[in-house]
Amino acid sequence: MDLNQEWDPIKMAESSTTFCAMPWAHQYINMDGKIKACCIYQTMLGDLKQHTLKEIWNSDQTKTLRLKMLKGEKPIGCKMCTSRTDINLPSMADDSNDWLFDVHPNDPSNSVKYDVRKLIASTDETGHVEEHRLYYMDTRFNNLCNLSCRTCNSEFSTSWIADSKKLKEMRNIPIRDTRDILTFSGKYETDAFEQIKPHLNYANKIYFAGGEPMMQEDHYNVLKELISLGRKNIELRYNTNLSRLKLGENDVIELWKNFKRVEISASLDANHERAEYWRKGTKWNLVVDNIQRIKREVPHVNTFIMCSVGWPNAFNALELHKEWVELGYIDLSNFIINFVDGPSFYSLRSLPDWKKQIVKEKYLEHVEWIKSHTEYNERVVSTFMVTIDLMMRPSIYQTDKLLTHYFTKETEKLDLIRGEDFWKVFPEHADLKEYMELDENK
Repeated sequence: MDLNQEWDPIKMAESSTTFCAMPWAHQYINMDGKIKACCIYQTMLGDLKQHTLKEIWNSDQTKTLRLKMLKGEKPIGCKMCTSRTDINLPSMADDSNDWLFDVHPNDPSNSVKYDVRKLIASTDETGHVEEHRLYYMDTRFNNLCNLSCRTCNSEFSTSWIADSKKLKEMRNIPIRDTRDILTFSGKYETDAFEQIKPHLNYANKIYFAGGEPMMQEDHYNVLKELISLGRKNIELRYNTNLSRLKLGENDVIELWKNFKRVEISASLDANHERAEYWRKGTKWNLVVDNIQRIKREVPHVNTFIMCSVGWPNAFNALELHKEWVELGYIDLSNFIINFVDGPSFYSLRSLPDWKKQIVKEKYLEHVEWIKSHTEYNERVVSTFMVTIDLMMRPSIYQTDKLLTHYFTKETEKLDLIRGEDFWKVFPEHADLKEYMELDENK
């Protein structure tokens, strides 16, 4: 930095192309205690099992990250956002800056932006920020989950542990993976809750995910504390599999009645039999019962579907969207696609070109169905068009090998363990099965 140049973090942030407000407003707490700038940040800023949130707030890693963002340098942990920015796609950093930093005329959220800007302005030339305030919270208290989804693993779901050990036995891998256990984020079970509790007085938004948040005792403790503080205007967001709404005597519906802004991103990737296969442990009738209860008892709760789309569920995702719109469970535009990149053999990018073309045509037909409704917005159209775009981009993987070897072998093993049959549940991919068999016999 030029010694004659005045140190002005706000001006630097406004001119930086890599700035993100998260390191001034948030500490993501992973279920294993790793602290990151956000849930998609790829390196670690500290470990809650060794240090407190307050100590990590000004760790060397955190201060370095702040300085890089102010100076327009690309932090190595921000690859998920910079890779999207590089191809002119919106990123999580864009979204974060929009509600934490960018001031807009007559915007009711400007008050929290001014608070965050004060913290940014207080940044010294080492990246140190004296006041520790979390305006956004995303704390994964533990990895308790009642489902074992095909795209998940034992790190994020305790229901995966038994199958993970069986798979390792089949592969002759020693069972010593520390992920195959129930984990919680602090030094002891309630540590994370106790450390975020003081910040509940001024948090603007809280995001609950898992594991499965409806199985986490501290999730309910947060809601009760917020109610006791009179924080009824705080924004609550959820990523939940929608399979349960209670834990013991805790009923989340009754607690939600105390809050004005609640948004659910339901992790649903398919419907009916396909849902029960893809997210093992799902009881589709219970999911339907739960969405009906939400619509009936807390109609102010805004429900989205957050659909993780790979090639196995690519067609059924369209059917799920149509079904829930027509049943009145979600608004037409409340559907978001999370493009599956891993495991890579599930990715749409691993498909042969001829199959990609079939998927593309189906998605374009679905976009036309969306546009036939007067109430649609461009956001929901974009989620399908971006999916097509990402699918059609060249794959860095050897696609034939992915499909014929990795997908086939891994699916056969897991189907054997679970007593399932992928091809019976997803007959729409019979053409791909034939293609794989022919390729294997070459």
